[in-house]
Amino acid sequence: TIATCELPGCKMRFTLTIRRHHCRKCGKVFCFKCTRHRLPLHPQTLAVDFKNGNDCRVCKDCYNQERQWSKHDVNEANKTKKAAKALAQQLNRLTGENGRLEGEVEQLEEEV
Repeated sequence: TIATCELPGCKMRFTLTIRRHHCRKCGKVFCFKCTRHRLPLHPQTLAVDFKNGNDCRVCKDCYNQERQWSKHDVNEANKTKKAAKALAQQLNRLTGENGRLEGEVEQLEEEV
């Protein structure tokens, strides 16, 4: 039987009044303070599911890991948006240049 919280540095001892709580993501045993975070976990896979998941008790490490991935996803989405905007600007510039060249070709054809 696990007698203390498994979070390094906490080591709160479990008693009749201080209960054990399992992280629903990693399965380790923690005190109430170290499992106060919640994530929407899919009940069958225990993967984070923001659309259909149920809010479940998770430890600090699992919560912080998911927050880190969420921030990573937002950063990647912002990079993609910036790249798409740059490509759109370049396409607009090339399209405008193409239209100008077509006009010059028409003028040259008329002169010939």
